[in-house]
Amino acid sequence: MARPEAAPKTPLGARLREIRRHFGDPERDQWAARLGVAKNTMASYERGDTEPTASVLAAYREMLNINLNWLATGQGEMLSSEGVAEAGLVAELAVEIRKLPPARQQLVLGMMRSIVNHELHK
Repeated sequence: MARPEAAPKTPLGARLREIRRHFGDPERDQWAARLGVAKNTMASYERGDTEPTASVLAAYREMLNINLNWLATGQGEMLSSEGVAEAGLVAELAVEIRKLPPARQQLVLGMMRSIVNHELHK
């Protein structure tokens, strides 16, 4: 069982944790892998011990549609106004898929890729 998460030391750390919770509160190791960093690095970001690199911030923007002004300052909306509906759909799909056992998650991912490839090559 995972250890309880300590309260963030900084507002940026709190916002980073808020983003993860917004997207269904996946385990930190899964979340870190999705963003291309180590679990311990993500923990350090969310605790407020260190700040994310520019490449990690870019991943939040590109993969999750996070408004970087909100992330840095807390002003505005969490999600960029560009693609808010798409980001919400992705979050909803992620929440539902995470309810499945890992083997079924991979099956769903494979099915989605097949559908996309089919649509792209019509």
